Formats: sequence, C-alpha cells, structure tokens
Amino acid sequence: MAAQAAPESNPSALVQHLRIYGLDPDCWTAAVDNFDEWFGRAVGSVERLRELLGRSGDRWVKGM
Repeated sequence: MAAQAAPESNPSALVQHLRIYGLDPDCWTAAVDNFDEWFGRAVGSVERLRELLGRSGDRWVKGM
C-alpha cells in the first residue's frame, strides 16, 4: 500500500478524508474525546496489544 499524503488542515478536507474511510465525523470527534473511557489504554489487534505489553513490561492492558 502506498503512503498517502496527510490531509489538509481545514475542516472540510478532514471531514472528506474521514468519510472516505467510512467514518462518521461526528462520531470520530466523540471517540477521540472519550478514547480512554471507551477503549482503555490501547486499540489494536491481539498481536499489537501483546507487543505493547512486551514494550511496557506490564502483565495486562485495558484495550480493544
């Protein structure tokens, strides 16, 4: 997959990029604002969460 350019820093461009990826801009803002409460410390695949544990030295992580 080729690297993509960062979105422009104007709201309409950001909204357009979120919609391209199938994300609702209103929900995205709420998810960012409430990340810790909704998702815990991390979001990712089981493999990625295990990598996080290995790097942090923790025995568990609250995440999705």
